[in-house]
Amino acid sequence: MTLELCDNRFFRTVEPATAGYELAISWMRGKSYGEIFKQATSMHVKKQAGSRKQKVSDDDILDFLESALAFDCGLILAAIAQFLFTPQELSGDEGESFAHFQKSLKTGLPDILALNAYGAGFADRFLAQAIRDALLEDGFQGDYFEDAKKK
Repeated sequence: MTLELCDNRFFRTVEPATAGYELAISWMRGKSYGEIFKQATSMHVKKQAGSRKQKVSDDDILDFLESALAFDCGLILAAIAQFLFTPQELSGDEGESFAHFQKSLKTGLPDILALNAYGAGFADRFLAQAIRDALLEDGFQGDYFEDAKKK
């Protein structure tokens, strides 16, 4: 639904038509920029450039990820949330999945533990995921970074 509401040129003009969706999924799964660039290359993603098609650049992809997904789509989701949930519901169990989706789209982080590390001040998606990975390797089984800090 957000893809239909976000009037971003990347969504509308790239080929193959599913490229925006597939790159967005990779972003939300926490794939690195390099992996996403390689994915776009292997998918042969092209954009309209005048009367011809040309390969999308890394800058096109960064703009798509950080502007369209993280910012524009995040604003759309925030507006939708106002109609679907009260503030208490959005921060409670009723809105938990929606809030997680919104944060994941904004940050490109795949799970609650990585999002919590990011929110605790490790505001770099690579670093937040590295901290999450280290915690999981050490046997931490929770979702909340505050709990991991206590241990």
